[in-house]
Amino acid sequence: MRIWMVFFSFCMGCGSPILPSTKGADTGDTEADDGWGSTTGSDADADADDGGDDGPAPLENPTIGLASAVCLDGTRAFWKLDVIATDPQGINTLTGEANCDIYPAGATEGMAHHSVSLTCASGDCGQTYDGEEEGVLCNDASNWEFRFTVTDEDGYVSAVEVVTGTAE
Repeated sequence: MRIWMVFFSFCMGCGSPILPSTKGADTGDTEADDGWGSTTGSDADADADDGGDDGPAPLENPTIGLASAVCLDGTRAFWKLDVIATDPQGINTLTGEANCDIYPAGATEGMAHHSVSLTCASGDCGQTYDGEEEGVLCNDASNWEFRFTVTDEDGYVSAVEVVTGTAE
C-alpha cells in the first residue's frame, strides 16, 4: 500500500512518468516551454514552412579578436592602430571601416577626445595617427584608452573593444 501512495504522490507533484503532458502544460523544460527548444509534430512543420520567426535571430555582429594602439618608438605622438576582426557572414564582409574613439583613461562619460577611422580589408584594419595636435602623446601612452568598433558591409557593429595605449 505504501508503494502506491508514494507513486501517487509522485504523479501528483511531478506529473505522470507514464502519461505525456498535455498541450500548454509546464513540462519543466524551460527551453521547450518558452518556444526555444526543438519540437516535433505538425506545429514544427508548419512553422518551418511559413518562415515563422519564433526562434532567436542568428548572430550577425562582427567580433574583434585583437586590437592594439601602440605609440611608435622614436616619435613624440605617432600611433599605429590595428584591429583584427571576424564576421559571421564571412570575412569578405569586413571591407569597410573600423572606428577608434580616443578617451582619457578611465573616462566613463562625455565625448571622445578624438576619433580615427581605420581602413579594413578582409577583417584586418589599420591606420596611423599623429596625436600631437590633440595632445595624445607617447610619454603618457597609458593615460589614453582606445575604443575600437568594426562595422560590416550590412551595417552590423561589433561590441566595443577597449585598449590602453602603449609605447614601444
